Amino acid sequence: MFSESSWIPRLNVISKSQNQGCPLLALTSTDLSNSLSASAQNSLENALQAYDRLAQEFLRIVAAKITSSVES
Repeated sequence: MFSESSWIPRLNVISKSQNQGCPLLALTSTDLSNSLSASAQNSLENALQAYDRLAQEFLRIVAAKITSSVES
């Protein structure tokens, strides 16, 4: 259903945010991002971009389905 470009990669930063009980976006706050290594910060950026691509594709698919059902 979704293109491979919208798949979410398996990243440790995603697991760590879940283990800490905080949303992935919370890791972007200044206090938490300062405690991340450069590699983890890069992984965080990659994960957020992947979620953004997935959300954009999801919205595109939903819009297409709505349009096709309205035209039917």
